[in-house]
Amino acid sequence: MIGLLKQTRLLVLSAAVALGCGYVCADTVKPADAPINRYEPVPEKFRNNTDKVAIKERLGQAIKTNLTFTDSNGQPVVFSDYFNKGRPVVLQMGYFRCPQICDIVSGALVGTARKVDDLTIGKDYDVIFVSIDPTEKWTLAQEKKRNYVQEYDRSAGVNGFHFLIGEQSQIASLADEIGFKYQKVEGLNEFAHPTMLTVFTPEGKVSRYLYGVEYSDRTLRMALVEAGQGKIGNAVDQIVMMCYHWNEYAGMYTKDWMAIMRLGGAVSVLILGSFIGLMLYREKRFRRTHKILTV
Repeated sequence: MIGLLKQTRLLVLSAAVALGCGYVCADTVKPADAPINRYEPVPEKFRNNTDKVAIKERLGQAIKTNLTFTDSNGQPVVFSDYFNKGRPVVLQMGYFRCPQICDIVSGALVGTARKVDDLTIGKDYDVIFVSIDPTEKWTLAQEKKRNYVQEYDRSAGVNGFHFLIGEQSQIASLADEIGFKYQKVEGLNEFAHPTMLTVFTPEGKVSRYLYGVEYSDRTLRMALVEAGQGKIGNAVDQIVMMCYHWNEYAGMYTKDWMAIMRLGGAVSVLILGSFIGLMLYREKRFRRTHKILTV
């Protein structure tokens, strides 16, 4: 009877492990993860004078990191200063005095980054905002950085947020490198541009584009873990990455059911093999202890 109880407990524990793995991989997508039409670089309500605005993805491309800009302290910087630190980089292109959409995107990024509480800007990844308006001054970049560092409210943020201005040639070169097509609005001192974030690997290769004006914590986290090439995140993140893949049409991470089935099968085989091995070991020990001979 005691042996049967122990075996029952083991089976229950095995089932719990299997269910836990299934929960990690098959967690439901949150409402904020609703699909985004990736072929609409500008949301409809912001779509005035945007006929030349477009996104041309350049996934896997290593961008030119020798471009020069001016930071929020008025100091010259080279784009390479923000790479090869062993952590991913998130880039937003827009302009600081943008009357509507840029602050929405920036605010959404900061709000989502706060929800990803164990990955910290300035420690695990960097955020760069490059102005597409060559007339903007570094003092405005400084003001913007101050506001977003305060909103983020983590001490490491002061070293992780980078707000840059630059000359037209450098801005245009960076925009072309990532496929960011924008235009100046005729008759207005404003710009029409895509609503997106570009995620880079630590070495400066384009890893992922995040579209729209809001981003779920799962999408941001998975994009960072993927770009970090296993150097950031935890063991659970690595399991989740095996269960999801980037859906090009939806512009988001969706479940990879074949991967989930393979992982579930592997876990089941491991549990069953361990159980059988334990039973054989216990039988062998029982025979040895009671000196039972086998024919």
